[in-house]
Amino acid sequence: MLIRIILLIFIISCTKPKISIIPLNSQKTYSQVKAYSQSCKGTGIINSYGELEGKLKFTFKSKKDSTFMVFNDLIGRKTLMVWVTNQKITARDLVKNEHYDYNKIKTLFPIVEYINPIDLTKLIWGVQPEYKNKRLKNVDIDFDREKDSDGFYNVTNAMYYNKDTNHGFKINITSRNKNNSNIDMKKVWKLLKY
Repeated sequence: MLIRIILLIFIISCTKPKISIIPLNSQKTYSQVKAYSQSCKGTGIINSYGELEGKLKFTFKSKKDSTFMVFNDLIGRKTLMVWVTNQKITARDLVKNEHYDYNKIKTLFPIVEYINPIDLTKLIWGVQPEYKNKRLKNVDIDFDREKDSDGFYNVTNAMYYNKDTNHGFKINITSRNKNNSNIDMKKVWKLLKY
């Protein structure tokens, strides 16, 4: 039986033009993306729902494993700056003039307990974080992707929802520009300090 299937495939491939099949989940790894580009800039929208509901537009700059995000309110004022590294997230609320460390952020947004900081940077670069080793029975995680000009899929939306706390958020990347220009991340880091 196996020989018949192999023969059939061989005959079909000889009589028909070859079609290259790209897997639906074809995407570059995070290491590959960083090897081709030095920095990534763009815009997005984050929708939070549950206890803290709201919608904020943001801009981002990312280089290697760190990302700097600036959130704006509905009328365009800068309201929140966020710095993301491999291990932590730090934020500064410009309206209240308050500084939030990673533990405070996890208290305000319990869903962040399930997301490694580096996963946010991966999303910014268009790479889907791997959750296969995490069995999250009370958290729904979903991603939307679009194919780029090279035929690879980039994440455009990420949805996280905790069924126990009824809290979640959706990150929508509306524009993304990967390039080889240098970004001085120390300069933007200074904006978070008092």
